[in-house]
Amino acid sequence: MKLLRVIMLCLCYTSYSNYISKLGNNPQLICIVVLTINLNKAKLRINACNEGGRSYRQFSYALTYCRFLIKTFANVETGRIIADVKAAGNGTALDPLHQYVSHGREAVLQCIFQESKMKWNVVTNIQKYKVSSNPSTEHSRLHVLNSQPDDEVIYGCSGLVNQMYYIQLNLYVPPTRLYFFRSIANKLEGMEGTDLLIRCIAEGGKPPPDVSILNSSRPNKTQEISFIIPTISRDYHQKPIVCDAFSDALESPMRVTVQINLYLKPFTPKFNTNEVSTEETIPLRVSCISYGSRPTSSFNWNIGRNDVTSFSKSKTEIAENGTKTVVSTLTYSVNKSHNEQTIICRASNIVGSVSASKTLDVKCK
Repeated sequence: MKLLRVIMLCLCYTSYSNYISKLGNNPQLICIVVLTINLNKAKLRINACNEGGRSYRQFSYALTYCRFLIKTFANVETGRIIADVKAAGNGTALDPLHQYVSHGREAVLQCIFQESKMKWNVVTNIQKYKVSSNPSTEHSRLHVLNSQPDDEVIYGCSGLVNQMYYIQLNLYVPPTRLYFFRSIANKLEGMEGTDLLIRCIAEGGKPPPDVSILNSSRPNKTQEISFIIPTISRDYHQKPIVCDAFSDALESPMRVTVQINLYLKPFTPKFNTNEVSTEETIPLRVSCISYGSRPTSSFNWNIGRNDVTSFSKSKTEIAENGTKTVVSTLTYSVNKSHNEQTIICRASNIVGSVSASKTLDVKCK
C-alpha cells in the first residue's frame, strides 16, 4: 500500500548542545513529527532530536521550513508577507495551508521548497498555470490564472524524497447577510429593568468575517459578536447600535444599525392640584398625569377601599421619542363620609405600576 510521509516541526526555545551548531541563532528544533498516512489509518511518530538518528540533511529540510514560516508569517527577516495568504493550516495533507483569492484574479501559491529542487502536482497548462521564483526567498511559486470555482482544490509541491507541502486554494466569498439577532425592521425590542442580549451575526463568508460593535471596547469576534446589557435602563431607549463585518472578500466593511426600543414603566403620576377638595353637593373633579410609558399606561382610581375607576376618562398623547403621556380625569359624587379618606391614582403597563395619593377634603354645609 502506498504511503505518504509528511515532515512537520515543533519549535521552542530550548537548547540542545548537540544541535546548536546546526541551527545557529534560529529557534531550536526539539523534535521532528513524522505523519504516516495510508487509506485506513494515520500514525504519528515523534523522534526527539537528542535521541539521535536524524541526519544533517533532515535537519536542513526542517530548518528550511522553519525559516520559510518565519519569513512568510512572522515578518521577522524580510518584513514582507505573501499577498492573500491566511495563516490557517500547516501545509500537511490533512491540514493544508489555506490561501484566498478573489474570483477572476490571479492566485500566487508559494511552496516552502526552492524552485530547483521541487515540482508542482498540476497538469501543464500555460493558459491556467505558470511557475516563478520568489526573488527574495528563491522559493517556487505557482500562479493560478483567472481563478474560478473549479480551481478550489488542494495543490501540492514536492521537494526531494518524501517532501510534500499542500495549499488549499479558496475563492473569497463575501458574507450574505449581517443582522442583529431577534431584530425586526432594524428594531430591537427590550424591557426596562431586564437584561438585553445584543448579538450581531454575519452569515456565510469565506474566510469567516470579523464582526465588531462600533464604539465598543469589546474585541472583534469571528462570524458573530454578542454581549448582554444587564438591567437595562430607559437611557438606552432609541439608542442606535452599529455592527460592522470585515473581510478581505469585501471592498468595504458591511454595516448594519439597529435601534433599541424599550418597553418603559410610566413615571410616577402627578395630581393637577396640591389639595383635593370639594363640597359634598358638588361632584369631585380631579386629574392625574403620567409621562414616559411604553406601551400606553392605564389608570385606576380608588377612594378609600372603593374602586371608582369606572367614573374616570383618559386621554393619551405621543411624545417624540414614542413614549405616551396619559391624563386621567375622575368625576365622582362624594359626601361627608368620604372626608379624610385617601384618594389614589395608579398608572400601570406591562413593565410595572406607579401611584400617587392625597387626602380627600370634603367640606360640609
